[in-house]
Order: sequence, then C-alpha cells, then structure tokens
Amino acid sequence: MYRKYVYTEEQKKYKSRYDKRRFQGVTYDVGEIVFAKCAKPSTGESNKLKARYNGPYVIMEQLPSEIYRVRYLNRDYSTTYHVSQLKPYNRNIEEEDESEEDLERETIEEPELVNVPEDQLVSDSVESEKAENSEVDIRLKRKKRLPVKLKDYVVEK
Repeated sequence: MYRKYVYTEEQKKYKSRYDKRRFQGVTYDVGEIVFAKCAKPSTGESNKLKARYNGPYVIMEQLPSEIYRVRYLNRDYSTTYHVSQLKPYNRNIEEEDESEEDLERETIEEPELVNVPEDQLVSDSVESEKAENSEVDIRLKRKKRLPVKLKDYVVEK
C-alpha cells in the first residue's frame, strides 16, 4: 500500500511537469482581428494563385467547443469558424501608421538649394541630356555567334 501511494504522488509530479510544457491550444479574445481559412476550390480549379485566407475578421464571441463567431472588419455579416480554421492577424497597425507618417515627412522635405547662378543650373541639365543621348549612340549591337554544337562545321552565311 505504501508503494502505491508513492507511485501516485510521483505520477502527479510528472503530470504537473508535463502540463507546464504542454501546448494548451490557441485562444482568441473578443475584439481580436483574425483571418479565416478559405474553402478548397472545386475539382478542376487551380488553387496555386487563389487566396488561402479570407479576412480580416473581428471576433464577436466565443461559442462552446472552440468555435468563434466572427464578422468582417467593416461589415455586419457574421459567421462561425472553428479555432483550427483561424489565423491571428499579426500586423501592428500603430507602428505601420507611424512609418507611413515618417515616409510622408521624408517625401515632403526637399533639399535646400544653395545660391547658385541660374546659368549653371541650366547648363547642368543640358549636359545631362547630352550624356543621355551619347549613351544611346554608344550602345553596341549584339554579336551573333554560332552555337557551340556547330563549331566543328562550316556554315555558309
């Protein structure tokens, strides 16, 4: 009887250690944004370029047995999905907005011109046009060569 008691205590220890490392499954909170897996296309349709996920959806409520009621982000249409068909929306919108603002600031800021006479500015643009035209003139034509497999033969041109 003593051994049986010790054995069950050891089992509890092992179970608690296992449960600490065990994956508990995915859960979503109400208001979270997710994507939902698309239905597979019918036979004969190529799914290579088809979207794999629909969305984004917002979770409205959690139903029993790991089922969630979701609705489109900007619509009133709602439906249900099992947790295995949902994927989290991992995009941090606040950081993206900040980066867009930074890009706008960079594009608005123009380099300041130093006091340069206008005749020099015009001459620079004329020189650049001449350089572009000269590049077109210098361009070489392709050299035509025989294929390697015909190098042993005499071919008339």
